[in-house]
Amino acid sequence: MGPLALGAAGAQRLCPGRGPGGAVDGDPSLPDPGLVGRVGAIHRLRLAAAIDRASVALGQQGDRAAGGGCNPGAGLAGDGGRPDRLQPGPRATGTAGALRPATGMRRLSAIWRPGLYGWLGLLAWAITAPGLFGDARAYAPLITVALVSWLLGEGGWRSLGSWRTWLFLGGLIGVTALAEGIRPGLGAGLRMAARALAILLAADALALHVPALDLAALLEAVGLPGLGFALGVAFNLLPALRQTALDSWQALRLRGGPGKQPLQSLRRWAVTVLARALERGQEIVDAAESRAFTPSRRQVQPPRVRRGDLLLLLGLAAWTVVLLIM
Repeated sequence: MGPLALGAAGAQRLCPGRGPGGAVDGDPSLPDPGLVGRVGAIHRLRLAAAIDRASVALGQQGDRAAGGGCNPGAGLAGDGGRPDRLQPGPRATGTAGALRPATGMRRLSAIWRPGLYGWLGLLAWAITAPGLFGDARAYAPLITVALVSWLLGEGGWRSLGSWRTWLFLGGLIGVTALAEGIRPGLGAGLRMAARALAILLAADALALHVPALDLAALLEAVGLPGLGFALGVAFNLLPALRQTALDSWQALRLRGGPGKQPLQSLRRWAVTVLARALERGQEIVDAAESRAFTPSRRQVQPPRVRRGDLLLLLGLAAWTVVLLIM
């Protein structure tokens, strides 16, 4: 017996109400997917109609308990299901059961979560504060930034998951230790690495929680409307530029890779990426001009100051005074 026959027999044992290929016994409206290439357009139309009917049925059953196995409408174990094949967790109604209740810290952060000014203040504090402290207090900005972004933020730190970050920090410590001696240079290198890591974490928090529109609105409010528009274009261009670079590199590898002339191949790849970036930027500019957009006119209102911004800025100021007194 071949692999296809074994697969069909296994499917028949698991789902006795269905025929080979997934078709329901006695229901010709759900054809065998294996016949798509042989029947043609009529088969595809019938398959699309069956998918539409299945979507409607699933929509009508959205408020029922989640089922599985051979009968999507059947309940879980204890409701006619197969407890030997499916052991789900607690029953849930709709999508509410899949959502975890918010903890007290998350509810607190939702009320007092900072906005643009708070995260900008944290980044500025991470840049300037380490220069005010010495000795062991030089590590306080790193600990402060990590705690603030963890307690008030919603996501992780992307810089910590990149090997480039750790390579940069390790190189910074190593170069400083070799330049100033092992014992004194190691301490200075660790302090410099802590300062750089604090800046990276603060920049991660700013990029994760602040939309590009708020940054553009802030630049427009301080009298730099063209820079705000350029910032918005740059933020929108980065994903397209990354995808273009990946596609161009894959196309280069499919054509034999760098081969015997790596410099020429890399030059062609770089020219392709730059040309596509310029083309994409020109498309955005043309779209803005077609909608009568002018950088000289204010397009959006500046973002408001939140309670979380004031709380975070006041807390950083008070913590700075405490560290200076210590």
